[in-house]
Parts: sequence; structure tokens; C-alpha cells
Amino acid sequence: MGLEALTTKAPGIAGELAKYVNEIDTTIDDIRQTVFQLQRPDASANLRDKLMRQVKAAGNALGFAPRVTVDHTLGNGVPDGVQRDLLAALGEALSNVVRHAEATAVDVTVHADRADGELTLEVLDNGVGMPEDVVRRSGLANLEARARRWRGRFAVSRVPGGTALTWTVPLPA
Repeated sequence: MGLEALTTKAPGIAGELAKYVNEIDTTIDDIRQTVFQLQRPDASANLRDKLMRQVKAAGNALGFAPRVTVDHTLGNGVPDGVQRDLLAALGEALSNVVRHAEATAVDVTVHADRADGELTLEVLDNGVGMPEDVVRRSGLANLEARARRWRGRFAVSRVPGGTALTWTVPLPA
């Protein structure tokens, strides 16, 4: 892209341009990954299997296997649209860990609380943590939009020893 060439012509803004080029490249990679996933639906796999497949793929990129806890009743009564957004949220969360966290451990928990009527995804890592002044970039904004689509909530925060991401949506009664 022509932006990379500008770094040599305008050294005063090279760092800023490099950051934007990196963000554009990341967004392109995310779009490609999403399109690829949409092109190969696996109707025979249950939700738990799909979640585990995504975690395994992230483990390959991380160089270690994240710990996973998935509610055994998860697939029952989770609408298809919520399942798609849950999988996309997990993919984005793990992608952020791979790209930014420098983590050596990741815990993924997916829990369907029937009593409270909520489905919750939690991703905890022991990485470098988010900068205090982080701005909601496209990935975090997408996570929030996917939660709000279902009248849910999304939070990401710096915690002692890393980052905690929580994505929660209501389950149908």
C-alpha cells in the first residue's frame, strides 16, 4: 500500500503511519478470516465443537493451548444468530490476545446461566494488559455491537496480571 512508502518521505510521522498501516492490515486479516468462516458453515458440528475448534486454532497461533471451560448444556436453546455472534466474539477476543497480549496463559469460559437467563463468554489472559488510554478500535467496537444487538453487554479491562474480557447476552426463556 502507498502509505508504507510515505514513512520514508515523512519521517516525522513515520511512527503514526506505521500504526495505521498495522491497523489496516489487521482489519483486512480479520475480514478475510470472517469471510472464510462464513464460506464453510459446518451445520453438523455443535456449538461446543465450534468453540473448541476456534480455541485450538488460537492455541496454534499462541504456541500454547488455552484452558477452556464450556457449559455442558450450552447448545440447548441458544439461537443461531447468538451462536454466530458468540463465535465471532470469541474469535475477536482470541485474535486480540494473539496480536497484543504477549500472554503465556489464556482462560476461556463459556457459561449458559439458565437461572439468570444469560450466556457469558470470558477470556482472561496473563499478558501485558491493555493500555489505560485504549480507544475502542474496530475489534472492540465490533464486540460491543454484537453484544448490544442482543441487548447484552461487553466489558474489557486491565486486571492484575493481564486483561479480562466479558461478553454477555440474554438467553431466550
